[in-house]
Amino acid sequence: MATVPFANAAGSCAPATVNNSTAVSCTATGLSNGTAYYFQVAALNSAGMGAYSTVSAGVTPPVRQVSGIAPASGGGTVSAQIVSGSAGCSIDTTNTVTFTPPAYNGSTPTYGGLKVRITGCQTGETARVSVTWPSLAGMSAKKYGVTPSSPVQQVWYTPANLSINGNVVIYDITDNGLGDDTFTGADGVINDPIVPVPLPAADATGIPTLSEWGLLMLAGLLGLAGVAKVRRPGSGRGWSA
Repeated sequence: MATVPFANAAGSCAPATVNNSTAVSCTATGLSNGTAYYFQVAALNSAGMGAYSTVSAGVTPPVRQVSGIAPASGGGTVSAQIVSGSAGCSIDTTNTVTFTPPAYNGSTPTYGGLKVRITGCQTGETARVSVTWPSLAGMSAKKYGVTPSSPVQQVWYTPANLSINGNVVIYDITDNGLGDDTFTGADGVINDPIVPVPLPAADATGIPTLSEWGLLMLAGLLGLAGVAKVRRPGSGRGWSA
């Protein structure tokens, strides 16, 4: 048996499993992704506990993708991924949650929205993320939340560098900027609210019809095409149609 105490007050690692004479493993809990931690190992048997090892350091790996999230409505599942960003950028799986936005242009968003929370990024960083929905047929994507120009009232706005490929929405988000709905200063934490929304109905434009005068003018133009051409003198042919 072995014990693995953490220097981080919030962290713990138990129960520990002795894999062999030189390796011990356990599952760390209570630490955010990308958090540095320190630990020691001590052996425990019927004779008592031995001395702790020297302090070792580690960093919990960042989560770059989550999947299997049930949307607020519409069925299916949603997944999110960090496409590009610094090595510490990680998806906070606990606080990446769905939400129900209001109607957009009179239509209820089919799947509701997803707020992707990213932590551990560099302060002020712009990261690129993608969100995969069950379907985006007849849809585009908008954000619904506060913005730097509307820090109190939630509004609809267009994601930065938006790209839609099949059922995948890809866009940029910036810490403490557009795409982050908390403005407490650049802190490496981004809360991003993305919503698939229906495309606006195409404007129905009828085929124009010609009036009576229009028909007469068209007939006149067609008549001009049949005007006889003058041949050179001496050709002996005179007029020809």
